[in-house]
Amino acid sequence: MSDNESQSADDQATTSADKDQGPGLLPALIALVAIGGMLMLITFAGMAWWIFSNQSKLALPALRDGFIPQVEQSRLSPEQKTPIIEHLDAVVEDLASDQLESWQVTGVMQRLQRLPILQWGHLQVLKRFIEDHPNDFPEDAALQIDRVFSGISDGQITGIDASTMLLPVIVSDQNLNDADLIDPLETAKVAEVVTSARQIADRVKVPDTAGPITPIDVLVRRQIEAGRSQGGF
Repeated sequence: MSDNESQSADDQATTSADKDQGPGLLPALIALVAIGGMLMLITFAGMAWWIFSNQSKLALPALRDGFIPQVEQSRLSPEQKTPIIEHLDAVVEDLASDQLESWQVTGVMQRLQRLPILQWGHLQVLKRFIEDHPNDFPEDAALQIDRVFSGISDGQITGIDASTMLLPVIVSDQNLNDADLIDPLETAKVAEVVTSARQIADRVKVPDTAGPITPIDVLVRRQIEAGRSQGGF
């Protein structure tokens, strides 16, 4: 047998051996990825189930140790704070005694988060500042704040809207959810809030004359009741 024939035979043997190895590692890798995906899905499903089944345990400290102290220290008036805290304390009692189902807990917490409770106090302070400095603002500046209150009363303006509106007058190095107003207030920054209030009220089509303003403690009570009976949005 010649050298060429021998080389050809070796090449054929090598090719045959390669074919005999089959598909190689690809199926194993695919299976590994599939198993990994299943494990992740099971893990996430387990976490979601745990969170859903422990809604009361998670919500209880958030209200009792977090939100209620924020309300107590907020810019809301004492006449507003007292009934609001009473409503929140009632929810805390029900959470502590497992009187609420998970969907009710979710509903109450979602609705309270959406409602600009702390921001309501900030807006009241700004309105008083505008009324105390009438020469520094447009004639309808205070009306724009009332339009926001009206939009909140109707459920058209949310906590996110109010927080965004208040950014110019919020202490910048504090958490947005519980940040306080800058002190002293600056006319130029309050004017920015008035402009933003006008834009947001226009966007959700609040009438220029504003509408009825529901007290914030009544709004809190209504949202808690809706969360108990209807759940979330």
